[in-house]
Amino acid sequence: MSETFRQESKKEWQKQDVNPINDDLKIGCLQRIADACELMIEDKQKLAEKLKYLERENKELNLSIDRYWRAICAYKGILKKRKNKK
Repeated sequence: MSETFRQESKKEWQKQDVNPINDDLKIGCLQRIADACELMIEDKQKLAEKLKYLERENKELNLSIDRYWRAICAYKGILKKRKNKK
């Protein structure tokens, strides 16, 4: 058996094939499960990083919106004062 346990565990075994030792299949299956878990963790970490980035962007955009609303209110106040002077 020149292949790794992981590759051997992926094969579909039939009666004509040489049967590997049961422990070898178990080891290969566990390695494949571990690989799948690592991929899930990587995806979760990428999502967490993206969430942090989007939260920062959202906070910055909300600050910009608030600043523009204050500027609009200030310009409306100035406009009202100038209209009342006439």
